[in-house]
Amino acid sequence: MPVAPTTPSRTLTDLLFEKEEVGLCLVAPDGTVLRANAKWLRSTGFTEEQVVGQSMVELFPDTRETVLEMHARARAGLRVDVPRHVQVVNGRETRWEGTLDPVAMEGGTGLLITTRDVTHDVRRDRVGTEPDAPALDDLYTALFEHSPECVIITRTDGTVVRANPAACRVYGAPESEVCGRGRAAYVVRDAALEAFLSERERTGAAHGRITARRNDGTVFPVEASSSLIMVEGSEQYACVIFHDVTDEQRKQDALRHASELLDLGDAFCELDSEYRLVRVNARQEQLTKTPREQSVGRTHWELWPESARPDSPWWREYHRCMEERVPVAFENYYAPLDLWSSVTAYPTSSGGIAIFFRDVRKRKQAEEELRRSEAALDAFFANSPGLLVLADEEFRYVKTDATTPTYFGLTRESIVGKRVAELAPALIEELGPVLRRVIDRGEPALNQEAQIAWRGRAAELAYWRSSCFPVQLPGGKRGVGLTGVEITDLKNAERALRESEDLYRSLFTLAPSGVVLNDAEGRILAFNDQTHEQLGYTREEFARLHLADVDAEEQPVDVRNHITEITARGGAEYEVRHRTKSGEIRNVLVRTRPVRIGGELRFVNVWQDITDRKRAESALRDSDQRKSEFLGVLSHELRNPLAPIRNSIYLLDRAPAGSEQARRAREVIARQTEHLTRLIDDLLDVTRISRGKIVLHEARLDLRDLARKTASDFHSLFVQAKVELAVEDGHTPIWIEADPVRVAQVIGNVLQNAVKFTPSGGSVKLALTARDGSAWLTVRDDGIGIEPAMLARVFEPFAQAEQSLARTKGGLGLGLALVKGLIELHGGSVEARSNGVGHGTEIAIRLPLAAAAAASDGEAGARAPSRRRSVLVVEDNLDAAQSLADILELGGHRVTVVRDGRSGIEAARKLRPEVILCDIGLPDLDGYEVARALRRDEALRGTRLVAVTGYAQPEDRQRAQDAGFDGHLAKPLNPDELERALE
Repeated sequence: MPVAPTTPSRTLTDLLFEKEEVGLCLVAPDGTVLRANAKWLRSTGFTEEQVVGQSMVELFPDTRETVLEMHARARAGLRVDVPRHVQVVNGRETRWEGTLDPVAMEGGTGLLITTRDVTHDVRRDRVGTEPDAPALDDLYTALFEHSPECVIITRTDGTVVRANPAACRVYGAPESEVCGRGRAAYVVRDAALEAFLSERERTGAAHGRITARRNDGTVFPVEASSSLIMVEGSEQYACVIFHDVTDEQRKQDALRHASELLDLGDAFCELDSEYRLVRVNARQEQLTKTPREQSVGRTHWELWPESARPDSPWWREYHRCMEERVPVAFENYYAPLDLWSSVTAYPTSSGGIAIFFRDVRKRKQAEEELRRSEAALDAFFANSPGLLVLADEEFRYVKTDATTPTYFGLTRESIVGKRVAELAPALIEELGPVLRRVIDRGEPALNQEAQIAWRGRAAELAYWRSSCFPVQLPGGKRGVGLTGVEITDLKNAERALRESEDLYRSLFTLAPSGVVLNDAEGRILAFNDQTHEQLGYTREEFARLHLADVDAEEQPVDVRNHITEITARGGAEYEVRHRTKSGEIRNVLVRTRPVRIGGELRFVNVWQDITDRKRAESALRDSDQRKSEFLGVLSHELRNPLAPIRNSIYLLDRAPAGSEQARRAREVIARQTEHLTRLIDDLLDVTRISRGKIVLHEARLDLRDLARKTASDFHSLFVQAKVELAVEDGHTPIWIEADPVRVAQVIGNVLQNAVKFTPSGGSVKLALTARDGSAWLTVRDDGIGIEPAMLARVFEPFAQAEQSLARTKGGLGLGLALVKGLIELHGGSVEARSNGVGHGTEIAIRLPLAAAAAASDGEAGARAPSRRRSVLVVEDNLDAAQSLADILELGGHRVTVVRDGRSGIEAARKLRPEVILCDIGLPDLDGYEVARALRRDEALRGTRLVAVTGYAQPEDRQRAQDAGFDGHLAKPLNPDELERALE
């Protein structure tokens, strides 16, 4: 509802409202119109009776929100520009603009609204207006001389031409001194002045606050209005009306400062004696979600009706503060705003009350959370399954779980305040220093274990695990929290588990067989040392393998299927073939059982290497078979000579002495007896060799001479068999250190074997050569040959190719076994070669040359390499690698040796050798992988890559070629072949 008009500040005079240059309207703090001049009324189309006492918002309902916003800004101490707008009055359209300025009044801040008609240039409206009556001149003179407002007349350049007495008093100088001054002498040139002059130049009039300068140089703020006027001769002047607003400025600054302070603090509102709001701050607007334009002038009970109930604290306390004039304070919840607030009200000097609100929702929420937390904490303590204690610095119980007091026949309530040392001295003895350290240092101590005997439990010792932590007790006192759980059963179980684990670990470690734990996919999870050692891997290497990696016959899918079968059967025992790291195949007996570990299905396997047993069994079977065959052959061979001997004895008993029959009979007996002797000697020699009982009587001899003599001794045998014997022995002696008898025996056995298996009309060639530090003796026949499967066994005792029951060739199969044994005793070697049945046989015997002969031969036969080369040797066997490097360096080559595949690749890329000699069976990458890696390197395209390996079968050579090797050398290496490979 409107309030009674208040008297405006005396800085606004009737003279100001009678000016026609601008429209003026004065608005009270409650928003009602106090006064309006004719210019403003014309701009709005209202009469004075229609506007005075009416609300500005009601006068202009279409622009309600804009008007409220502009009024609020002006009341906050800001000058507000009213933008140019169109106004239609009585069908005539005009254009207006203006300002809203705050004006200090009793009861608050009012507004001065200034409007200007900018439809036409003001200056043109004033051209030619001259006073046409002396009375008007007198009136203007009187107004000029007696106006309480300061008035000066200036030229457009700012030079003062007239100053009224009020202006002279403010400037502190007579009019004679004021007139003639330039603008700089009476006003401070700043941004405000520039805007003021610009506005006057643009519209013909200006109003605003600028800074004036007194005669003594001091400056002061003024509220000024200025209009441009035209006088006779078309000369233009400016009339400036102003007044000192220093006091008003101070009040406004103080009011603004107070308002700012209020906005920074709690929410605030001021009520008059009728409980109407006369002032609110920004915080109050935010808190109540009500703009001040909607709240000022309305009663508290209208705005917040829930507070108007007689039983509400707001109604009760506000009335007590208003009526008894005493401060009041309370807290309460206002549901419509969902607001918990702390309210303080004070009586004011104006008869109303000032109210401060503080939003305490967060505090209330925190208090509620604290209450819930305390309730939860208490419930937690009461229901804790283990020891849970809070104690103060003196180790007195503050709060406990429900169980702890029962140890001492107490309750949770009765135990509070009692000393821990009194009830549980063992606890303090064990943990007292720890508890004190936790309190003093403020650091927790976790997982402390102790054996404690509780009083009241028959001094029973129990294991406890506890943790201590510092706590802040009410009143800021220090304390300690203790949590504990009895772990006696756990300790006993842990001890039993350790004992069980020790037993298992001992069995696992000491088992003579491999023990492996794998999952259902065949991944290896655990194993003992015997497992990886029997396969030639390190522990780290074996840990990365899958069961299929060591199984010589199964792929991963086969392993998984096999595991599925084992699971269904609950275990199994079977034999498998494992491949070692070096590629060797081992026979293994596997016993496996499924087990559950940690809820997962696992499989325990015991691997027993039965390779040696299998070989022994096979060798035993072979030996048994050969023994049976030997006994049969021996029986046959013994009976054959016995038959003619027995017949000859019969003839000798009956034939006349000296007769032809008697002579032939004696020859038969002699011949067959020699044959029997040779059979017995062979048997004995084989036995002596196998037992190391042969003693050699070595001497330096010419192998060529010995071979010629032995061939001559057997010449008649070849003639009788009609087999040609040719000897190629060269022209120089071949010296060896050997037992001549045993070497002659070797040559004789080979020749006998050759003539035995060469048909009539065939030929046998005995050849001798010396090369590479060795003497070579070969016997080549064109007889029946040897099957490929039999070549590997021809030097075994009793080994013979298939013969008919007639056994026309005879023999026990000991000849070549003797040859091999005797030659190896001399440090040599023997080899049988044959392209198969019907293609003859060659027996090659190698014996070391005597030292002098070897040196001579080496010097004569040494073959210098075409040129020296850089060679990289990749060989994991240290002896093999070093001996090969020595041979190469002896030939003048530059040699680098590495021990594994990865090092070989790295060295090859770094050194770029001309030739790489690479073993196939390497510990990390095999030789084929090395070759493929090197062939992918463009920088090594010109390097010659040679495989050096014991794998010498045709398929091995093909595989090496496919991998990228340029050559293939079989171990042991022939130096000549090695030299050719380097070329």
